[in-house]
Amino acid sequence: MRESSCRFEVKKRGTRVLIAGIGNRLMGDDGVGSIAAEELAKLDLPEGVEAIDYGTALMSLLHDMPDYDVVIIIDAMKSGGRPGEVRLIEVTPEDVAPVGREEAVS
Repeated sequence: MRESSCRFEVKKRGTRVLIAGIGNRLMGDDGVGSIAAEELAKLDLPEGVEAIDYGTALMSLLHDMPDYDVVIIIDAMKSGGRPGEVRLIEVTPEDVAPVGREEAVS
């Protein structure tokens, strides 16, 4: 897992990209991801790019993720940075430990 600059470019035609906004709007700043996705969905996004406001429905997001080649999650976090600071944290398959069916269900 590493932080990097906030620039993203889809180079391969047919790539499906999900921009998932998560957060609880009732909790003030925590709703930023939800609001951002709602606003992005109003724009004329490139072909194959979809912005969805998941709010607090994380199980729905987990269900939808396998349908996309790239998933961008927008959420608020405590990072010690300035309010409104944007960080990009890239997660690779090597960063995620495989979970067996028994572990996933428990």
